[in-house]
Amino acid sequence: MNAHDPTILVVDATLYWTQALARYLPNTYTIRTAKNGLLALQLLDAHPCNVIVTEYHLPEIHGGAFVDIVKSQERFKTLPIIMYTNAHHDDIEVVTTERLQAVFPKINTHFQDLAYAVYSLIP
Repeated sequence: MNAHDPTILVVDATLYWTQALARYLPNTYTIRTAKNGLLALQLLDAHPCNVIVTEYHLPEIHGGAFVDIVKSQERFKTLPIIMYTNAHHDDIEVVTTERLQAVFPKINTHFQDLAYAVYSLIP
């Protein structure tokens, strides 16, 4: 791992999506994981990343609140965030759509599409 390699923070209570996403990203990417929003905030403070990929339904705080907390910090205002979820789009839209680069439904989303969205946000 090179210090200049992109780092992705994936926030999800399960490892399934993290592992599946990792198969479609270049192996030079570092993928850090957090099982809930509170742990993700701690990890983000210690290890900044290039892109966050988060689920909406998270233990502790939901994905919308997590996104709002991240975006409220000046140093993370431009940090790209992608959400993937089974939540109803209206729930997400009310809280966070203007703060997200993309929203993917878990149903009918191919992992390579999610990976391409991540890849396209890396400078």
